[in-house]
Amino acid sequence: MTTQAHTGVGHLTPFEVSFLAENETITIVPRQRLESLDLIQGYIRSFRPPQRAEIPLWLALVLKKQKRCNIIPPEWLSSANIKSILKWEMENPQAFSSDLPWRWLETAEIILDAAADDIPDTGMGGEDDLRVLLRGLREVRQTKAREGLKQLESSYLQMNGLGLLEITELRGFAGAVVDGLRKLGATREESRRADEEDGMDEDEDTQNSTVHGRSTTAGRSSTVGRSSAAVRGSSMAAGSSMVGDFNDEDEF
Repeated sequence: MTTQAHTGVGHLTPFEVSFLAENETITIVPRQRLESLDLIQGYIRSFRPPQRAEIPLWLALVLKKQKRCNIIPPEWLSSANIKSILKWEMENPQAFSSDLPWRWLETAEIILDAAADDIPDTGMGGEDDLRVLLRGLREVRQTKAREGLKQLESSYLQMNGLGLLEITELRGFAGAVVDGLRKLGATREESRRADEEDGMDEDEDTQNSTVHGRSTTAGRSSTVGRSSAAVRGSSMAAGSSMVGDFNDEDEF
């Protein structure tokens, strides 16, 4: 099985999101004494059973595997709480519950896989089983997220209340939809500009036709005027000639 390595460029994969969730703090009950640890992540005080201690989840998983501690599930990871949140999610189709932590989904999966025996609400069967409730909650929220994509804008997608793993799983599809909407918007904008340019060209053609018509009419009027003036001039010249002839006859 090959996994995609994260190079610091692009988005995290679901596997990487789950891996990073192991840095979350969890409460344990140690089964034996353990001296303090000075880790890069921080200082871990010594364990003194049955005193509880808060340590990184990854360390709790190691100690749990070695049967050196029991993991105390977080308060929100219980059948009663998940059932209440599931009911709220179903009654509010336009919103996501804010009662879940940022890494709720991946944290729940990790704890259930490694320490199901430490959670009393698992293995019960039926609708009150924690695994069944978590599966139902995830499906309801996924359905609401898909419905939200129908109202997706080309600039952003706002879905407050989603967890990190939920966003990671949704990001690929949502990104493709956003890119498609942007391309569609660009195509519509180009069509609109082309229509505007065609309209401007038609207006210019109409104006040029009008000006040409006026120029032709003016040219014809000028020609007619000149012709009339020429006729009048010829008539006057002929009249003057006749008057001159009559004057000559009078002299005789």
